[in-house]
Amino acid sequence: LLYSLGAASTKSPLLGVLLLGRVMSGIGTSLLFSAPEAWLVGEALGKDKGGDYLGETFGMAYAGDSIVAILAGQLAGAAAGARG
Repeated sequence: LLYSLGAASTKSPLLGVLLLGRVMSGIGTSLLFSAPEAWLVGEALGKDKGGDYLGETFGMAYAGDSIVAILAGQLAGAAAGARG
């Protein structure tokens, strides 16, 4: 909801509304990226020995993010090269 309101605020000519929209978008983005991780930690700590695998899980997630970023960059470079 916060992110949507922030995006909608970009249509306003008022500086105060634009500023408030940027703040709402920042909060919304932070929640969007931290809520799944907080849920994962909460669920893992609620299980027997679930917390033992959190380091490995997050390590794999961050490695996967890096691989996806590299592949996306290569794909974008290939598309730009094909386009001329």
